[in-house]
Amino acid sequence: MKTILTLLLIFSFSSLCSAKDKREPRESIRIIGVENSSPFSFTLPDGTTTGLYLEYWRLWSKSNNIPIEIVMQPFDVAMDTIKNKGAIIQGIFINDKRKQWADFSNPIHNLESGIIFSNKYAKDIKFSGLSDAKVAVQAESYQESYIAKKYPSLKLVKYENTSEGIKKLLNNEVDAVVGEIPNLKVELTILRLDGVYTISDEVLLNNTVHAALAKGQPSLLKIINDGINNIPIQSLIELEKKWLPSIKPFFSNNTFLTSLTMAERKWLLQLPSLRLGINSNGHPYEYVDDNGGFSGLSSDYIDHITKALSLKIEAEKNYSWVELLTAVKDNEIDVMSAIVRTQEREKSMLFTEPYFSSPTVLISRKNGFHADTLESLKGRAIGIPSGYALVEFIETDYPEITIIPVDSITDGLSKLNNNKFDAFISEISSANYTINKEQFADLIITGFSPYNLEISMAVRTELEPLVGILNKVFLSISEKEKTAIANNWLAVKVQTGIKLSTVLLWVLPISSFIMLIAILIFVRLNRKLKLEIIENAEHQEQLQRMAHYDVLTNLPNRVLLADRLSQSMVQCQRRNKSLAVAFMDLDGFKAVNDRHGHNVGDELLIEVAHRMKEALREGDTLARIGGDEFIAVMGDLEKSKDSEPVLKRLLKAAADPVTLGDAVMQVSASIGVTLYPQDAADADQLIRHADEAMYIAKLAGKNRYHLFDTAQNNAVIIRGQSIADVRSALDRREFFLHYQPKVNMNTGEVIGVEALIRWQHPVRGLVPPLEFLPAIEGHAISLDLGEWVIATALSQINQWQSIGVNLPISVNISAYQLQQDNFTTRLSALLAAHPEVNPHYLEMEILETSALNDISQVSATMNACHELGVGFALDDFGTGYSSLTYLRRLPAHMIKIDQSFVHDMLEDEDDLAIVKGVVGLAKAFKREVIAEGVETIEHGVELLKLGCELAQGYGIARPMPSSGIPEWISNWKADDSWQAYKG
Repeated sequence: MKTILTLLLIFSFSSLCSAKDKREPRESIRIIGVENSSPFSFTLPDGTTTGLYLEYWRLWSKSNNIPIEIVMQPFDVAMDTIKNKGAIIQGIFINDKRKQWADFSNPIHNLESGIIFSNKYAKDIKFSGLSDAKVAVQAESYQESYIAKKYPSLKLVKYENTSEGIKKLLNNEVDAVVGEIPNLKVELTILRLDGVYTISDEVLLNNTVHAALAKGQPSLLKIINDGINNIPIQSLIELEKKWLPSIKPFFSNNTFLTSLTMAERKWLLQLPSLRLGINSNGHPYEYVDDNGGFSGLSSDYIDHITKALSLKIEAEKNYSWVELLTAVKDNEIDVMSAIVRTQEREKSMLFTEPYFSSPTVLISRKNGFHADTLESLKGRAIGIPSGYALVEFIETDYPEITIIPVDSITDGLSKLNNNKFDAFISEISSANYTINKEQFADLIITGFSPYNLEISMAVRTELEPLVGILNKVFLSISEKEKTAIANNWLAVKVQTGIKLSTVLLWVLPISSFIMLIAILIFVRLNRKLKLEIIENAEHQEQLQRMAHYDVLTNLPNRVLLADRLSQSMVQCQRRNKSLAVAFMDLDGFKAVNDRHGHNVGDELLIEVAHRMKEALREGDTLARIGGDEFIAVMGDLEKSKDSEPVLKRLLKAAADPVTLGDAVMQVSASIGVTLYPQDAADADQLIRHADEAMYIAKLAGKNRYHLFDTAQNNAVIIRGQSIADVRSALDRREFFLHYQPKVNMNTGEVIGVEALIRWQHPVRGLVPPLEFLPAIEGHAISLDLGEWVIATALSQINQWQSIGVNLPISVNISAYQLQQDNFTTRLSALLAAHPEVNPHYLEMEILETSALNDISQVSATMNACHELGVGFALDDFGTGYSSLTYLRRLPAHMIKIDQSFVHDMLEDEDDLAIVKGVVGLAKAFKREVIAEGVETIEHGVELLKLGCELAQGYGIARPMPSSGIPEWISNWKADDSWQAYKG
């Protein structure tokens, strides 16, 4: 009784404690946000704190139901607060100094650090080229310790925030500023220096960002990390896109489908449900299961397709294989899910890239003729299912073999079992499945044929766009997923023979005399049993080997490669080393195959594979993944250059002549290489990147290797996203124009306005043009956007004229748009759409730094536009290397002096001399001249002294909406010192 009471008391006390815990609110976690660190953390004028990192922690709080308190502090104060265990900091880099006192969370972000150089340096200067220079870095930052260690000759000047660092550069206190690229971009825009200074293309370093807290708080660190792991990935991606739209997200799903083009998406939307033709008895690739459902390896791939494309695909299950081939020709079937490409089939079908490859085997009777090769079957008969690709292959390559058509694999194996022909040929998995299912105990696999069946999907010819779309779906399926599908459907089952217990049960009741005979019989049976078990075990081992090794070269296949690559990546992470993935394609192999035949081609592949394997180091992997394509995995590299000797040996091994019989043959290899973890991709992406690099090596002349450019690939991805964003923004009408007045400073006349594009993003707010125009340069979307600007400007001219404001508008035109063959035609159509507007009110401004490929053609285009009434101006004049050529050969009536020279002309004698020279050139070539970037009265006075009366800039007016122009004109008055100036 006492025990029961004690337990009740304990239970009651525990319940009270539990209830108390539930009533009390959880203690909030203090997050320190760094002040003035746009776009990561900053305070709005109304006192609201915001930014990428602060929203990250608010998302963390919401996802984990843990309250947080955000406190904004300067960076140095924040670091002191963290050291005193007062909070955690929103996100910093890890360095050796910080490791002494801080623990760090899992990564929350990834940042590239960039450089802004002084204008005294050439545009292509590299950071390593600086010597004894002064470089501004944030105090106590990772960049500070990194530069101090790697570039000891540089003099470091510390700043508290990025804005302060850029101002030091502006005041010539430093020669360069180093900072996180997003910070630099924002501050240049805020300070309105994005046209004066640019961030170098060189990425100084790339590092992960972590939350940091003082050591000795393991429980808090665990809460932070558990919470980070609990945030939905998609929410993180959306957050990064919102704040850093032009930068590839640090967090990303690996399950996304390769982007489709707009044309492909539109075509898919109009596509009705697809009729899928399947072989109802094509185990294990496709068949109708006991429940009447579509099953098999290809069914898993079809599932991926339906989910990725939201397509409705209906399997037609009532056709035989031969009937299916006819049904596709008759347009009764749209798609075949598991089929091998042949020349005959290409007449009526279009094929995807193969998504699976499998060897074919020869099957014989145990006590009959053993067909070890197709050569051994010359003059004999072989069974093949009707309509199978193997019929076409063997008829072409082995006309001496008699082909006996059968209805199915089961029918063929049954007839072989009954001695209707000498051997049967089939794909290995299907043959093994049928032998076990039908218990053909007297049939065995006796050899391999030279044919690997490359299994693809096929569509009827009218559905051509579907081929490219399906290929993109296949690319989106990871190697891990492909391996899982293969293992699920191609598992091997082998009979183990007679059970010993059955034999014992039969012999025990026999008398002692008969027992002796029985023992003799048992010994014989047991020997046979052992032989069968050994034979079956060898068969099992052989089948398992086929699942992981290439039949022809005995190298690992794609399945085993995926496993070894994954293991090598893990080892690299543990040992802090690198690995190289090399994708090799033999140059000239097809010509050998076509000229000498498949048998000679196979012998060549075997020899080259052997040589390349010998060229690798011990522990490296060489795999054949199909045809004449190989992949090498070289692990345990201390530095990237360690792979170069191996790559050179591989090139030599592939290029050395091979003697086969009386013939001497020679091929070479094109090799693409990517390095992990420098290329921070997963296993299947590493292979794709190496494949892309291989194609570049091929285009560069073959017999060489090319290293995958990770930075370039990231740039391509970012550009693709930027193009898609601009296309969507154009569709949603998020673009608009601001207008900056141009005036005659002497007379006070407003001579026109320049149209400047702006993007009102629904989340990011006002996006300046330098954040999106460079990304779309040279792409078709830039043409659409350019024509929108022209059309909008023409409409604006008409609107202003309707209220009595007659102002010419100049629009910026890219070299890419101007050099289109149909530019004049398109411009004429735009003018025709606005007949009420005199074309003389429209002016085109083309950058003097533009790359004009054919000056004569451009000049002809400009003259044609002149005939339409449209004039031209050369913008940013003096910043390029072709000034005199453009000025002499291009019919532009106006020259615009670049603002970078005007800005510093009062202090910099060189800039003043350039401005004076441009004005002189304009007069010499009888061109008008206008200065942009006029910010003060003094700038205007100096320009008037030089003979330049026309100007625009912040000292006159900032760009403004169209609605503000009429009022500004009515209030505008030139400064008295300008109007009074008589030159």
